[in-house]
Amino acid sequence: MQIDYTNTFDDVLAFARHHYGSSNGIQRNVRVQRFGGVAILGGYFLGLGCFSGSLFYFFVGAVTAVAWWVWIPRVLMNSYERQVARTYDGHKNHGTFGPHRLDLTDDHLAESNKFGESKVKWPAVERIESNEGRTFIYLSSAHAHIIPKDQVFSGDYDQFISAAQTAFSGAPAVAE
Repeated sequence: MQIDYTNTFDDVLAFARHHYGSSNGIQRNVRVQRFGGVAILGGYFLGLGCFSGSLFYFFVGAVTAVAWWVWIPRVLMNSYERQVARTYDGHKNHGTFGPHRLDLTDDHLAESNKFGESKVKWPAVERIESNEGRTFIYLSSAHAHIIPKDQVFSGDYDQFISAAQTAFSGAPAVAE
């Protein structure tokens, strides 16, 4: 079974957003930033309030800590998106953007475009996840084939994804 589709920068950015939200390492960093920032701000303003004897500093500290808690995940996401944009800006990225073909069999997944080919056996695929009209077939913890449903120009998206999930779930586990 095969599918032909086109990848754009928007698809890469959608993958980055998906990965940001689903990566345990990234989310652990967000939690550290949230709790650490609140603890530092809270401690600072608590100290100011105690030493000055003014409730004003307690109020400012509470408002600042809440703002930090709400604000920091979005700031980190924006920073991550800018980093992805810088990674792809000014480079040719012929292998990433443009038309792709995925062929799947019971034992492997092959990707090809006009610049090259690659083949991976199903046990090497880490996982398959979908959201917002795209499916991500993870080849490593941070690299995936990005299949945008609205950019498929040959083949049936839903049927292909279903077949890929079946092949992936039927693959033997890799011995570690």
